[in-house]
Amino acid sequence: MSRLLDEAEDKGYRYMCNRVRPGLADITTNQCAQSVIFVAQELFDLDICDAMLQATGPLPGGFVVPHCGAFLSGLLVVGVKYGPNRSELASVDAFRRGLAKVQEFAKRFDAEFGSRYCKELSGYDLSIPEERAQLMTPEKYETCCKLVGKTLRIVGEVLGL
Repeated sequence: MSRLLDEAEDKGYRYMCNRVRPGLADITTNQCAQSVIFVAQELFDLDICDAMLQATGPLPGGFVVPHCGAFLSGLLVVGVKYGPNRSELASVDAFRRGLAKVQEFAKRFDAEFGSRYCKELSGYDLSIPEERAQLMTPEKYETCCKLVGKTLRIVGEVLGL
């Protein structure tokens, strides 16, 4: 499955970076949260509805909340796989199963990147338009592109792929 994880990491990177380095991919995602959801939906055989992909569109990390969008979407993807379904909503065991997996993802994300916060990871406060504009150069945006790719690898590993 390492090849699948390599592909996920590469696609996440290319879809995200295609915005500032056109020609890397045939698809461009607008931000990190959408990149993680889109690639996970495409490669990890999960039923992630378009509504979740659309919902992440206006909520990129750092703009509205201080957390990294890739981190938030990683939590959502792991939750789709391991969280309680409709028939398990009252099940404590199903809750614990999902909780253990999202905690595993969060712990591995923290170990890899050292923070869950967009400003600490990128060096910019994306809620400030001037700082957001500074990040949108190919060289500086590269940090976020690599983070998206590595986040997808972590998600795939937590999913057991």
